[in-house]
Amino acid sequence: MFGDIQFKAARERILGDRIQIWFYQRHPSSVSVAEPMIMKDTPIEIEPAPAAIITPTTAQQMMDELWNIGVRPSEGSGSAGQLASVKYHLEDMRKLVFKT
Repeated sequence: MFGDIQFKAARERILGDRIQIWFYQRHPSSVSVAEPMIMKDTPIEIEPAPAAIITPTTAQQMMDELWNIGVRPSEGSGSAGQLASVKYHLEDMRKLVFKT
């Protein structure tokens, strides 16, 4: 049985404007790697098979790897830690303002 699919991302070394992505599975004496993706024209009325099916653990690793090389969400309100910090700050400010 294969383990979870692992994910690795890196900025392209030559130009740096593209991102390289690898999917792989480690085995005791080898590693299985995904082949380069091939795009295929498909009629619009046919639902294509997914390019990959991954576990939530692999999806989290993918997010972490992309974050590590500087890819950030284009929209959103920051991380959960940042949001919690802002909430505590606002609560402190409310206490100060409404104390008088």
